[in-house]
Amino acid sequence: MRAESVVRTETKYLITTNKKIELIKELKRVLEEDSFGKQGYYSVRSVYFDKPNFQDFMDKVRSIPVRKAIRLRIYTPYDKTVKLELKLKNYDSQEKISLKVDREDAVELLKKNYEVLKRYKTDLSKLFYILLVEGDYRPTTTITYDRKAFTCKKSKSRVTIDSNLQFSNENFDIYKEKMELNTILGINEHILEVKIENNSDLSSINEILYPLEIEDAPSSKYKRCCNYLTVR
Repeated sequence: MRAESVVRTETKYLITTNKKIELIKELKRVLEEDSFGKQGYYSVRSVYFDKPNFQDFMDKVRSIPVRKAIRLRIYTPYDKTVKLELKLKNYDSQEKISLKVDREDAVELLKKNYEVLKRYKTDLSKLFYILLVEGDYRPTTTITYDRKAFTCKKSKSRVTIDSNLQFSNENFDIYKEKMELNTILGINEHILEVKIENNSDLSSINEILYPLEIEDAPSSKYKRCCNYLTVR
């Protein structure tokens, strides 16, 4: 399976429904609706892995400038391939490395059977195997949400708006059509993310954000959902 890698910076915002409606209207003027999904709308399901002491989560809570996260990601319960992703945070820069694995192997990974990674015989699959086995990683949090996405091929920028954020720290069966999950964002709360590559020009996007008085805020979906791990 082919590996994918992208390096970018991300800025996150917490916005209201009214701001979301205004923003989508304005973004349609300067960006393209993502070709993935229907008119840029699609769902996301991810399972995050962590060590027994939740080190990756605690690194994020403590704002450690160099940290990582490992997750499995699908878009529908019927996906035949899955993205096993490693997110590497290095101060303001973030790299996302993805390895596509078969559905059957993803199911095994959720059971902590990391031996299936040896089938892929790539440097990236070896790296994932070492990280997961030596760190004694296990599934810790499922996160799902609905996404509206825009892209700009010229500036290599991407804008996403996520709604209906739900999670579970016990249910990792992302292939089940209807999962029992906890809602963590209110109906009037949405997470806006602006993602850029190679210091791209964001002037057209900023011209939209400034009049709407949208200010960046700590809005990590992973951090919000994992906060409940400490009270179990």
